[in-house]
Amino acid sequence: MTAAARLIPRSDDDALEVGMMVYDRGHDLPAVIKGFEGRKGNIVLLERPTGFGWRARRVSVRKATAWERKQLRALAKLYRTSNRGVGPT
Repeated sequence: MTAAARLIPRSDDDALEVGMMVYDRGHDLPAVIKGFEGRKGNIVLLERPTGFGWRARRVSVRKATAWERKQLRALAKLYRTSNRGVGPT
């Protein structure tokens, strides 16, 4: 991934970058940006803490609110706790 693909600005005050917590209106889910695809980075690769990943159009993704970030962190903690001590079978 090139440096330009890591940071895709939509406007001066609203840029998306890898690792940012966002909200996808298409799936109604908060997620973390894992990367970008497409000629202009118009497809965003998203992932939840559970490993569920999907592609979304950039226009349907916005920065997560404080509540959505809290929700995503709580899900990650719950997932870590529920899988503690569970090894590969």
